[in-house]
Amino acid sequence: MAKKKFKIFATDGNDICEIFFITQESKGDFYLGVHDPGLNGKFSRHVSGKSHFKADYNGEPIFIESLGQKLAEFKGREQLCGISVNTDNFKRFQNKRFSGNKFDGSAFIDIRLYNTYFNVYPFLIEPNKLNLLDELPDQFFDNSQIITFTQSTPWIVLFINGH
Repeated sequence: MAKKKFKIFATDGNDICEIFFITQESKGDFYLGVHDPGLNGKFSRHVSGKSHFKADYNGEPIFIESLGQKLAEFKGREQLCGISVNTDNFKRFQNKRFSGNKFDGSAFIDIRLYNTYFNVYPFLIEPNKLNLLDELPDQFFDNSQIITFTQSTPWIVLFINGH
């Protein structure tokens, strides 16, 4: 399997800034990195089933480990994490501007659709099983955009919503 990279951008109509990325490495592991200078953190989901969240939040180290199903046997859906961005603080992401480097997929969030904040919830989902999204709580579907990347295995689905 070839390495895959997906970038999620936000725009206020003037600037386009990369908010986070998701990479699936050639051996199958997923890595998610958030470009928030106030939260030096990353999330990883490994083929073994282990997930790690590592961050430094205002000088406080955070480490969370969990165990899920092995990716070779993946069935159903699994939420990776959640990312919330206050639209007033959008400018903090401008230090990581779109570079023009090649990537396999992207999502653009127009923050003018949201008055105060937006959330992004990345999921892994079994290929060709988008019907599994029907089982999610209604709040995921309020004022939502849903983006699916089918180039990875399992697929990546992003729920974007906010107020």
